[in-house]
Amino acid sequence: MGTTTVLTWPLVGRTADLERIVSALADDSVRVVHLVGDAGTGKSRLAEEALRGAELDGYPVAHVAASEAAAVVPLSALSPLLPSGTSPALDPGAVLDSVVDHVRELGDGARVVVHVDDIDQLDVVSADLLARLWRDGLVAVVATQRTGTATPGVLMTEQRRGGVLRIDLGDLPRPSASSLLHHVLRGPVSAGAEHALWDVAQGNPLYLRELVTSAVLADRLAPVDGVWVLDGALDVSGGLAGLVAERIGHLDADERDLVELLALCAPLGVDELAAHARLDVLESLEAGGVIRVSADRRRQLVTLAHPVHVQVLRGSLPRLKARRLLLDQVARTEAHGSRRRDDVLRVAAWRLDATGTADPRLLVAGAELARTSHDYLQVERLARAALLLEPDAVASTLLGEALYEQGRFDEADETLASAAAALGDDQASGDAVRIALMHGIVLFFGLGRSEAALDRLGAASSAVAGAGLTDDEAAERTAVLESMRALLLTQGGRSREALDALPAEPPSDPVMRAVHARAHAWAHYRTGEAEAAAESALAAWEAGIREDAPAGLLHPAGDLMVAALAHLELGRPEEARALAAKGRDVAIAQGVPFQAAWLAWAVATVDLVMGYAEDAEAAFRELAATAGRGGFAQVEHLAALGLTECRALTGDAAGAHAWFDRAEALPAAAPAFAPATVMARAWLASADGDTRQAAALLHDAGLELAARDELREAAVLLDEAVMFGDRDAAEALLVVIDRVPTPVGRARRLRAQALLTGAPSDLLAAAEGFAGCGFVHSAATMAARAAQVLRADGDPRAAAAAEAQARAWADLSPGIQVEGLGSTAGAALLTPREREISSLVARGRSSKEVATDLVLSVRTIDNHLANVYAKLGIAGRAQLAPALGLVDAATAVPAARSGRDR
Repeated sequence: MGTTTVLTWPLVGRTADLERIVSALADDSVRVVHLVGDAGTGKSRLAEEALRGAELDGYPVAHVAASEAAAVVPLSALSPLLPSGTSPALDPGAVLDSVVDHVRELGDGARVVVHVDDIDQLDVVSADLLARLWRDGLVAVVATQRTGTATPGVLMTEQRRGGVLRIDLGDLPRPSASSLLHHVLRGPVSAGAEHALWDVAQGNPLYLRELVTSAVLADRLAPVDGVWVLDGALDVSGGLAGLVAERIGHLDADERDLVELLALCAPLGVDELAAHARLDVLESLEAGGVIRVSADRRRQLVTLAHPVHVQVLRGSLPRLKARRLLLDQVARTEAHGSRRRDDVLRVAAWRLDATGTADPRLLVAGAELARTSHDYLQVERLARAALLLEPDAVASTLLGEALYEQGRFDEADETLASAAAALGDDQASGDAVRIALMHGIVLFFGLGRSEAALDRLGAASSAVAGAGLTDDEAAERTAVLESMRALLLTQGGRSREALDALPAEPPSDPVMRAVHARAHAWAHYRTGEAEAAAESALAAWEAGIREDAPAGLLHPAGDLMVAALAHLELGRPEEARALAAKGRDVAIAQGVPFQAAWLAWAVATVDLVMGYAEDAEAAFRELAATAGRGGFAQVEHLAALGLTECRALTGDAAGAHAWFDRAEALPAAAPAFAPATVMARAWLASADGDTRQAAALLHDAGLELAARDELREAAVLLDEAVMFGDRDAAEALLVVIDRVPTPVGRARRLRAQALLTGAPSDLLAAAEGFAGCGFVHSAATMAARAAQVLRADGDPRAAAAAEAQARAWADLSPGIQVEGLGSTAGAALLTPREREISSLVARGRSSKEVATDLVLSVRTIDNHLANVYAKLGIAGRAQLAPALGLVDAATAVPAARSGRDR
């Protein structure tokens, strides 16, 4: 990938600020626009963009770069405003009048717009001259200044007079940073890569540019399947290190020591620091924006102001100095008795960082605490260090869990098998049961060895039963193992069996209650009780994220996956997608990529089921790229199946076959997800024109699932067979669907009835039923069929209304094929971008709102609209909706989905 990819960085996220500057330049009462912000926030870039716009509008412009070097010679910084042949070394008084006359001549009746970079470094004479020019109305100044530097007196005076518009620039908000990445890299960026870049850059455009440039040149950030994926850690050396060195280079020895300590040990309390550091040092660093003080309950915590500073300082600290700083902090913490709960973790990590070792009991205790916050990298580090010193079952279990959560399944399997072997005949103890539970998870979810996982749990149950434990001990450990077995059964496509195996009461161990709750949720979801599934899953999620909650064997984000799918079945698609996206983002932020991949699959699945083909395809492509790079073959398999269906839905048979072949080359996911393969095969047959074969595949698989009480999946497959016109499937679905009492189930019932009766009223009722659940493709398909029947029945007016409604739903997913629904002649001529913009405007969005959403200028939007009007032969936006085939688009149709936020 060439460096040209990262050379063009558009101005993103500053539209409102730019408009304020443009308005100010047209207002004679505003003499100075004062842009203030930290280094790297884009002050100079914004000023340059403003001057470019001013020049296009006919204003004369000039650029002035103030600096310490230029300030040595008065007026040298203002060279761009000096008359030809004038030397800054001349007597300033002799130069003054000639400069005023020269600037007046440059302006020719208009104000000259002058960009002054770093106005705080302007020499006094230049500042005074500039002030005279703006007071005389000869110039309008756009000045930049770094936060924490002294504002020139002339600027303060003008501000008191009301002639200054001050704009404080912060870092970019996350959506703007995401848009910027997309524009720079000219393609989608994976959620994991986006999070990593945000986590380090925190929206600082300069830091973001350096990170992306470095990562692309090092091939750590590269396109995979058309999606930019990050492989490895971001590099904060090189250009970034130089920027940080410049930022903190002025610090004295005491300030430097304190900043380096924070880089190693933050957050630290103000009281902790005040006990050994001067308060004036802290105050100076806070005033200079080097550190940040925030409230945490009754404590005030101190951190460095930016994550980049932390990483650069850690990487540049000499080893022995870092050791001294860490051990000094350990001694101070231990001298106060390590009173806080997290002190054990902090001391364990600090000792390990300083010396490479620590007391093994301290390391294990620290790993347990790190696990509570799902910091699995730290768990691995501490547990591995403890095991180097002595064997320990708890440390082995922690290490196995940490490896699993990072997607390193073979290592986890080896670690846990060795730990179990080390226990010998003691296979019924609490430690042995915990190892067996974790090993079952690794075997089933990580390695896809479902029977081996169930056998592992069965062996542990047998050991407990024959160990001569007290009744209470045996009952508790059996309940724990049976809860895990039930969860695995749900994922093995044996949900009814799971419900029978699930203990009536959850285990008393709070760690295992989460497993019981998740097994309960999955089993009820798959057997058609979505309401119970959603309630159970959300309760488990809430319990799992409480601060005082011990960490379970399964990351709590997984509860949001089943909650999202249950909400989808309940006809709450927006809530479903939000829950899945929330779980994905939490898992990414906490460094749990395997769980994040599953939640990403849920996000894509919600979009696909609803019929938003473009959004679904983008999400599945990202998942295929990241899961493939992460080694999550089962999830990559499901992503490839999803892409098979997406390509078939848009009429691309060759693309559908290519993705299905990729899926077939990968290990299959758990048996509960086998219906995804059936669905992909059916859509593949449909893309090849064999809808009879498609319906037969779905019908047969649906009946088999119904016989096993996998009612939700049975209903899905039978409903798809109904979509392909299978009347027998409709009859079978009407039998099954009464046991799936959800809004989506009712819509499926209406579709089955409509196929059997053929009545347009039934077809339209089914369309409305699916539309009410947010399933736009199904709604469009049923309305289009109703239009065909009405037209054949000789009712063209009703047919036109039905077709227009179908088109309104189909328009929400550009490119998707809806049988019997053609496009309007004019609309067919539109480019994808014109279609996107005109659809948004037809729904009542203003040009400014569309420009903000799509990160374009208002002028660009209006130019596209002018082309649209010409192609459609209409006079303006009031006629857009009918010309595009939309009916009551502003009120009856949900907002467009394409390009929405993650």
